[in-house]
This record gives sequence, C-alpha cells and structure tokens, in this order.
Amino acid sequence: MGGVNAAFGTASDQVARTAARSGNPASVGAEQDALARSKGIAGGQEAGNIQIANAQEKDTQRQQGLNLLNSLYGTQVGAQTNLLGLGPGTLNARAAGQSGAQDFASIMKGISSVAAVPGGGG
Repeated sequence: MGGVNAAFGTASDQVARTAARSGNPASVGAEQDALARSKGIAGGQEAGNIQIANAQEKDTQRQQGLNLLNSLYGTQVGAQTNLLGLGPGTLNARAAGQSGAQDFASIMKGISSVAAVPGGGG
C-alpha cells in the first residue's frame, strides 16, 4: 500500500507546484478531489489483491498440513497391509476359503491317512 500512497502523494505535490507556478489555485481543489478518489480506488484494489493472496496462501498451507498429517497417520491402507504381509493376494485367498486352519486340517488328514495304511507310516 506504500507504493499507492507514494504515487498519489507525488501527484498531489505536483498539483500544488503547478498551481503555485501558474498563480491559478482555482483548479487545485477539483484536482485534489480527483486524486483522492483515484487513490481510494487504487488502495481498495491493492488491499483486495492482498487479501486474495493471503487466502490462497492460507489454503496452500492448509493443504500441505493435511498432506503431512496424512503421511504421519498412514491413511494409505494399501501400504499398511503390504507391510503386514496382507497384500491383495493373501486377502483374496482367505476370502475364497483358504486359510491356515484349513491347511492344517488337510495336513492332519494326510497324516491320519498315512497312519491308517497297513505297514505304512513307520
């Protein structure tokens, strides 16, 4: 906002110098009014642009914070399940009915069938 004030301050000084040099102060009031009006418009636009830039920066920082929290708390479920050995293949196999308990049951069944064979199993 300092740039706007400096530019209009210089213009106002120029109006006063021109009036003093020409000896005609009649137009000074009207020119000062026009400068004040233009200064207000320019200052308002600059303040609005600053507020827009601040809001955009705030949103950017909020997004960066959310991304950081996301990485800290590990909401990437696929990465967590892969780390635990529960990849899609394992989960699909279990959903299809193959589990550790069924594998154990089939092993025990095989052992019992070997034991039931005469002369087999030692």
